[in-house]
Amino acid sequence: MRLGIDASFDDNTSTFQGNNVDVYVDGGTITQDVTWNLKRDYSLFISSGITIAAGAVLSINPGTVVKFAQYGFLTVYGELYAVGNTGAPIFFTDWRDDTAGGDANHDGNATQPGPGWWWLIEIRNAGSATL
Repeated sequence: MRLGIDASFDDNTSTFQGNNVDVYVDGGTITQDVTWNLKRDYSLFISSGITIAAGAVLSINPGTVVKFAQYGFLTVYGELYAVGNTGAPIFFTDWRDDTAGGDANHDGNATQPGPGWWWLIEIRNAGSATL
């Protein structure tokens, strides 16, 4: 599954098997309101940097797992809304992290997540985040 930068995704029922990536999200600038929702067994793969433009909102639903490629980042000039709960937390993590969203890079235990793999979530200017 490939998701364009301004596309929303809402799927809690599909099963992904035999794919290199569950949901591949293009890098770029989000310019309108977008929602991401995915069953916690899988992950959204952030392929590079994503910017949320002023006036745009990225809403990430509870239970969604967001995994970043190396050097991936999220810069917020608009609004990031990502509020999980105790039964369905939201994860922002390393592509190599098998503890959330499964073994997304399909290498078993060959790699482990580590600090500095993905860069940051950055709130800029009049941007805001509710986490």
